[in-house]
Amino acid sequence: MTWPTTTSIADISIGVTAGQARSLVAVGALEAGTVVNIGFVDGESMEDRVVAAAGVVRAGFVAEPHVAARRLVSSGELDTYLEALRAVGADSRLFVIGGDPRTPLGPYDQALHVLDSDVLARYRPTTIGIGGYPDGHPDVETAELDRALDRKVRALSARGVAGEMITQVTLDAAGVLDWIERLRGRGVELPVRIGVPGPARTAAVLQFASQFRGTHGPASIARYAGREVTADGVVAADGFVDSIRARFDQSRHGSLGLHVFALGDAAATARWVANQRTVGAATDLAVRP
Repeated sequence: MTWPTTTSIADISIGVTAGQARSLVAVGALEAGTVVNIGFVDGESMEDRVVAAAGVVRAGFVAEPHVAARRLVSSGELDTYLEALRAVGADSRLFVIGGDPRTPLGPYDQALHVLDSDVLARYRPTTIGIGGYPDGHPDVETAELDRALDRKVRALSARGVAGEMITQVTLDAAGVLDWIERLRGRGVELPVRIGVPGPARTAAVLQFASQFRGTHGPASIARYAGREVTADGVVAADGFVDSIRARFDQSRHGSLGLHVFALGDAAATARWVANQRTVGAATDLAVRP
């Protein structure tokens, strides 16, 4: 399936850590222009992320570094980070999230505070991604998630910045499409990239998905993979993609894409994405926005 998208080249984006970026680039399986998100995770420094973003850009891909609000210790750190990304040509797209710490390390308590900051305004990225929660959030009520999303959408509009949403990982194709349809009914028209894990062992996929509020067990992982699976087998989102393909209705769901989180082997994730694009070119099932 070729995924409907607002970008002209990259139809499926990939999420990696800074440490995974080198193997993703080295495998040589991805089209030029693919959007590659660089995560903001423990154990990696700002310098690590900038070096990874530079390598992604040199390889002909589009870097989309993460900015995790609650992990920033100061506005100066944000400024230094964005300046370094600008120096390597990786500042046009950013993904701004709240981040994992319950207590902020600095002045930014949530993604909205970064979106509204004077620091971000000085760098004028052309596209900013924000998070979506199709299965809810373990610590935040749905009504508050809706209000926070509305505020972020207004902030992007006020900045005149193109926005898109990347969802947390979900294994439930029907459920995420229902959630997107509710978003459209509320007037949220941002393009949505649905988050799924890259190829990984079943146990790793279930462990990763368990961070979120969806119900993920043997039955859901079999539907996701499109086949029976074993605990130590490697699974990917083939069944999930088939289900989205069968159910997608542009009039109800708007502009959709896929975002693949590389859980382990980034090279395997790149090859899986390349194969999905080949299948899409052969079947020509896309409905463009």
